[in-house]
Amino acid sequence: MIGLALPDTDHVARYCSPRRTENGLPHVAAFKPRVGEDYISVNWLEFFREGNTAANLKRVKAAVGKKLKLSRNGLFAILNVGAAKAAVTSAELRIEHMPMEDDPSHAGIYTNENLDIAVELRALSEIATLED
Repeated sequence: MIGLALPDTDHVARYCSPRRTENGLPHVAAFKPRVGEDYISVNWLEFFREGNTAANLKRVKAAVGKKLKLSRNGLFAILNVGAAKAAVTSAELRIEHMPMEDDPSHAGIYTNENLDIAVELRALSEIATLED
């Protein structure tokens, strides 16, 4: 599926359950596509146009919470689209809007399963907890 490419100035958030975190940080595996998928499922923060990251993240949490059980020990890893694309030079990285019926802010990071890419994305991510 090819969706609308997200602007480099925008951000995406990836929910990481407690089993995909350690010491308050996401595991590298959280930034690899799941088996059978060709993208990393994320949510486009600026889709909601709330004016600030905290308000947009609140809306993303509500959307993700409709599909997944959010644990209070889970976290969201936030990536700047342009920084992620600039950091990954070893392969093509596309970040596209892929709305779903129950999740209009859904997006995907298309890449291969290269461990180096997952490490780069993890290093670039900012962390937000469910309380943020």
